[in-house]
Amino acid sequence: FRIKRRNPSQKTYIWFQGIQPEEIMSSNINIASKLFYYLAFSILEKFALKKSDLNIFVSDEMREHYQTKYKNIKAPSFIIPCFNCVLDKDKFFTKGKYGSPNFVYAGSLDNWQCINQTLVLFKEISKYLPEATLSILTKEKEKATELLKKYDITRCKIKYVNKDVIQDELAKYKFGIVLREDIAVNRVATPTKLNSYMSVGLIPIVSTCLTDFIEHSAEVDEIIRIKDIEAYRTNALEIVDFNKKIINPNDIFESYSVFFYNYYNSEKYIGELSALLKELE
Repeated sequence: FRIKRRNPSQKTYIWFQGIQPEEIMSSNINIASKLFYYLAFSILEKFALKKSDLNIFVSDEMREHYQTKYKNIKAPSFIIPCFNCVLDKDKFFTKGKYGSPNFVYAGSLDNWQCINQTLVLFKEISKYLPEATLSILTKEKEKATELLKKYDITRCKIKYVNKDVIQDELAKYKFGIVLREDIAVNRVATPTKLNSYMSVGLIPIVSTCLTDFIEHSAEVDEIIRIKDIEAYRTNALEIVDFNKKIINPNDIFESYSVFFYNYYNSEKYIGELSALLKELE
């Protein structure tokens, strides 16, 4: 808005990383503030979408969300999912990686990341796999400790790992958990966490509401897809059943390689976006 106010003819390309008005409605602020900021951000968002010369979105679902909400968005668009890691083949062969049901959760303990549902699910899994372990990689050690006491979970480690060695740590585990509630904010998202997990050979346990990832990974067998995050027994039994499979590191690397080539491919997006920008000059 400021750019167009200063110079209406200035070409503007906007990269949308989230749907801000809906994120406000999911926050913990009071309802009056929610409504005010929802309206304000929606007005600015609509202006930006309609005045932009190119809109870059993180998913097809995000593009559909905006088309449904605002109608007649005429600017061209481009889709790039969020990711920051490339495949590291050596980490698929970490000793003992696929031999034990070791789970990891990495990140903050905010409610929107469904840490409570994650812990309840792990506790249910532990009924059938008492040898299972969970590691929580987070800065919020005190909060994590309180949550483990709340759910009476003992086979769990809490660790903080620096970003420069996080992939080395993740490579030690078999399963990585990414649960989300089925709301608009999550349906349009493409969490980098999934890319980080898969880049070192983890098997994602992921909510199907993450639509873009689920659709593009349809051919990948080594993913556990969760429809209802609170169907704990059903989900636990599916994970227990999957855990019985013998995992060949070479096979899972080949499977992930195809997926990364098609979905998490910087060179592909750079080439396609460069060509589009030339057309818009």
